[in-house]
Amino acid sequence: MNQHVLEILRESMVRRWVQHGKVEQIRTATIRGKKEELIVINFQNTNLYCKKEDFLDREVGTFNGFLHTRVPFIVTNIMEAEGVVLVSRREAIPRIVDQFLEVTRQGDKVRGVVTGVLDSNLVFVDVSGFPCIIPASEWDVRKIRNLREQLPVGTEIEAIVQEIRKDDQSAPIEQSDAADVQEEEQELVKSKVSSSQEYGYRVILSRRALVVEGKGRFWDEIENHHNIGDKVSVKITGRAPGANSYFCELPSGITFIGNLSKFLKQKFHDGLPAGVVATAEITQIEKSVKRGRVLIFRLEANHAAMMNNAYRFI
Repeated sequence: MNQHVLEILRESMVRRWVQHGKVEQIRTATIRGKKEELIVINFQNTNLYCKKEDFLDREVGTFNGFLHTRVPFIVTNIMEAEGVVLVSRREAIPRIVDQFLEVTRQGDKVRGVVTGVLDSNLVFVDVSGFPCIIPASEWDVRKIRNLREQLPVGTEIEAIVQEIRKDDQSAPIEQSDAADVQEEEQELVKSKVSSSQEYGYRVILSRRALVVEGKGRFWDEIENHHNIGDKVSVKITGRAPGANSYFCELPSGITFIGNLSKFLKQKFHDGLPAGVVATAEITQIEKSVKRGRVLIFRLEANHAAMMNNAYRFI
């Protein structure tokens, strides 16, 4: 065992420090002549061992949902002759809860690591060892498809603490999101729900709030980014109220109302679908009400070809 790591573990045991490691595997090992099934936790490339009863305070069918996840622990015993270090996740949890609640309040900005994403776009995040969730509706101002494919486990993110409440152990994390999950996700859901209940508090985060906050700051200094007459790339995200009106997303993430030029309106009959990319000229900026308008005068080449084919026989 690395001596520097051993020194850290010794001091951690004496001072009851909470450390974190990654669950690598569940395997049978012999400790003091007794065979036991142990959870192996990797800490600084050193394997530590946690007995099942020291990992959770209740019976579970399998620990597979914890594999490759980051967990807190306290060192409970160092057996140098055998080269074995025993740890307890259970003993670390009350300290994690106390530390988190002592410094974290609703409205705080926090940084965490993604520990799981469901097909329903429910995101699980570890913040300083505390399990939190971001509901699908709180990820972005726009609806994101296939977030699981875009957001790998281990990604660092920032979010706003939306709610901290005592956990109701009878309620699922989010009924609409927890239902109809695929079989391969069930262990993940079970472990995350269990973690929320085990810590005694449910913490809900919002990344969407940060996005909105960022756009608000952007509008406060809009003149540093956009001015009337600028040519900008826009993506049509939907139809806006009124004839020949579209919601147009700028590369900065803010949305203006767009109108087709006379030529494009005559050519495509006010029928551009969401997703089309175009070039537009900014015609109006109202900073006080955070509103702008653009005139769409050219479609991106591939989308222009697509639309030309669609309207060839009209």
